Amino acid sequence: PPAAPVPRSVGEMFRRTAAARMPGVVFGVVFLIAIFLAAREVYGTDAGWAALAAATVSTSAITLARQARYYSATLAFTAVCALLLARMVRRGQRRDFALGGVILALLFHTNLLALAGMATAFASCADRLVRQPRLVPKLSLLGGPFLAGVLPWMLATGFLGSAAPLPAARALLGIEEIGGYLQERLPFVLVAAATLAWLTYIRWFGGHVPERVRRPFVHSRPVFVVLAAWTAGAFVAFNLLVPAASYFQSRLS
Repeated sequence: PPAAPVPRSVGEMFRRTAAARMPGVVFGVVFLIAIFLAAREVYGTDAGWAALAAATVSTSAITLARQARYYSATLAFTAVCALLLARMVRRGQRRDFALGGVILALLFHTNLLALAGMATAFASCADRLVRQPRLVPKLSLLGGPFLAGVLPWMLATGFLGSAAPLPAARALLGIEEIGGYLQERLPFVLVAAATLAWLTYIRWFGGHVPERVRRPFVHSRPVFVVLAAWTAGAFVAFNLLVPAASYFQSRLS
């Protein structure tokens, strides 16, 4: 009723709001650092600064980093995974595999769909990872922390059986919904299609392109392959696995 006393002052409400949102801000900073390091690892310092500059002013990243939800942590852990995957492929140090297992476990507890997309990125690098010397110990360092952080919780909570009764969104989706989503985001679709078409052309008809034009794309082709697999894997996983009650196309983006 209008006469009811306000239980907390404005200052107290501000303090509680800040407490709930502060972790998102912290994870937002981690995301910025990780995306800079990941881009620098795969393509150099210029790419790192470009990624950092774009992410710093991205309205999507800023909005997610202000919310008292799991989105900011999802971005942060995903960017750290990308950094560690690049280091695993390029450097093959054991500490990167061990830390990768820990971060993947944290990503499992944060956002399963993000983990599914990340799994396709790892799968697309499988041919390069298997060339690592002493591969079995390194994979043990990757899988050990992940399983230790995931299996006990899954067994204790009955996780595998809890999701089965939830109606899946895929039963209600048709090609028109998927097509509508892609049409609404046509600029991104066109950029992705043009990039993949250009890389395919360079791969098979590169002899017709001047060397100075061809060289950067030949160098970066493995990175584009990983990004394409990662994007496709996340897109498919979301549409196949997400419950109907959680299906929002903005969440897919």
